Amino acid sequence: GATLAGAFVQAGLVDRLMVHLAPLLLGEAGRAAVAGLPIATLADAPRWRTTAVARAGADTLVTCEPLAPAADADQAHVLTGAGQKGTR
Repeated sequence: GATLAGAFVQAGLVDRLMVHLAPLLLGEAGRAAVAGLPIATLADAPRWRTTAVARAGADTLVTCEPLAPAADADQAHVLTGAGQKGTR
């Protein structure tokens, strides 16, 4: 689930996100895709580059790869990606 996905991201063991987007709003009942990452602000969030977008029926599949870490050690993210089908 989301905790395992977060652990893989934090450990730097994932090199690609495959995010399945569906035209559906879940509200508070929705489930987190990734949990346990130390992200307090948008500035703390790792950045990704979209490499592909494809339709899958009514859904959309977005594939992303991590951007290279920032040169400044204080801004560098030691992350290589995360994702798992159905829990984005």
